[in-house]
Amino acid sequence: MRKCCQKKGIEGCWECDEFETCEKLDFLKPNPGDAHLKNLKKIKKTGIDEFLEGKRYYYNKIK
Repeated sequence: MRKCCQKKGIEGCWECDEFETCEKLDFLKPNPGDAHLKNLKKIKKTGIDEFLEGKRYYYNKIK
């Protein structure tokens, strides 16, 4: 993912118009569900600094 961002000249996936359908993020789906997409959308909307200060979406697997 880092190489992809560097190639596109962006700081992170949240700056990419294709992150919601990106196959490079598919490996995250089995465990966190869509938490990664919610977090990327929040970063895109509010910025990285506000994201780091606020609530994040996490996945907790119930045993």
